[in-house]
Amino acid sequence: MTAECINVIDCLSYTADSILISQDATIIYTCSSDKTIRMLDRFTGNCIKEFKGHTDFIKSFVISADEQKIFSWSEDGTIRIWQTSENTKEFAFDGVYFGSANNLASSSQIQKI
Repeated sequence: MTAECINVIDCLSYTADSILISQDATIIYTCSSDKTIRMLDRFTGNCIKEFKGHTDFIKSFVISADEQKIFSWSEDGTIRIWQTSENTKEFAFDGVYFGSANNLASSSQIQKI
């Protein structure tokens, strides 16, 4: 049995290296090779907001459980905390080294054993 594709989002202007989907599945977050995180409308594919500031490849990103913050870390040695709502600040922690780690995890992704 073949599954039917219900929507196609055209990302020809950039390469989406990683994606996350909002809890209600209305927003798609992409992390791309142009060092930008984007919020896309799942139904139209239109960009809602861009998060720029990293100066090197973004290795990983996660969204807080309330979807108000995005945490990203990059080869540029920074972890950035982005506010998803309008007119809010971005925070950066410089000089971060994670060795060969490739991913961030949020506390909502960790379960007690």
